[in-house]
Amino acid sequence: MGMRICSLSSGSKGNCIFVGTEKSSVLVDAGIPLTKIKKCMEIFGADLSQTDLFVTHTHTDHIKYLSQIARYCKSVYCSPAVAQQIEQYAGYKTKITDCDKTIGDITVSAFGVSHDVPCQGYSFYHSSGKISIATDLGKVDDDVLDALMGSDLIMLESNHDPKMLACNKTYPAYLKKRILSDRGHLCNDVCAEAVLRLALAGTRQFLLAHLSQENNTPQLAYNTVVGNLEANGIVEGADVSVEVALQDRVTGIYELV
Repeated sequence: MGMRICSLSSGSKGNCIFVGTEKSSVLVDAGIPLTKIKKCMEIFGADLSQTDLFVTHTHTDHIKYLSQIARYCKSVYCSPAVAQQIEQYAGYKTKITDCDKTIGDITVSAFGVSHDVPCQGYSFYHSSGKISIATDLGKVDDDVLDALMGSDLIMLESNHDPKMLACNKTYPAYLKKRILSDRGHLCNDVCAEAVLRLALAGTRQFLLAHLSQENNTPQLAYNTVVGNLEANGIVEGADVSVEVALQDRVTGIYELV
């Protein structure tokens, strides 16, 4: 069995991702209730008490249930800057990972991303291949692209459609400015350009993540990314696979073979 990934929930209301093999299991972020995580872990055949949790950053949709879930996990890891914030605001001490970390037969490598709080993405290496996750970032710079290169599957943010955001009368100007900034969130078009570059470099599976429920739709995100791929001669379903991770639905289990 190769390495597997499944999004348990992805969006502004809560985030949690499972990555695992027959021997090892990892969770990324703790933004959903423990009860849902336990049910999913049973389906995966994974033991939560033998699972390590990696945190990307301290926004509520990623750590809301951290203290609850941490009691059942083996260990909690994050960057030094994120650990400092967690201890300051939540009173919980985590383990620091500022270099590659081996979890059973999985090697976890962190890389920085541009957000309005300290934040990082993760790559997971196994004999079956490489999986990378990058959500909550305002830009895809060369360092992020380098970190994602060589991945067999990438989970990448496709947060909003700029036109929908501009027309959203419930969002104040300062919030729109934050989302659109280099320290905010990726729009569909920027995500599409990054996916194209990564597909041309050899990645064949993409999960679009962290969609805004107010400023995006799954179909719009999918159409933007796939349309850009097909305009450049890459056919979804034949050359690559593109799917959308949703807020209220667990994705299928994607396995590297």
